[in-house]
Amino acid sequence: ELWAEVERLFQSAGELPAHQRAGFLERECRDVDVRREVASLLEYSGEGLPSAGEAIAFDAAALAHEADPD
Repeated sequence: ELWAEVERLFQSAGELPAHQRAGFLERECRDVDVRREVASLLEYSGEGLPSAGEAIAFDAAALAHEADPD
């Protein structure tokens, strides 16, 4: 259920111009932790990732690469 909410918010906010996303998340999400997570995913994903799942996978891969640069 929580994951579905993150995905829904990520998709909806991702359709907005970047300057409108924070206001949208404040209006649509009461849970500050979820709001921060979605905002983080949006910031990290830029414009090129179509889903929160892909943003998380991309983030995880980047972190793994930083931990083991070889």
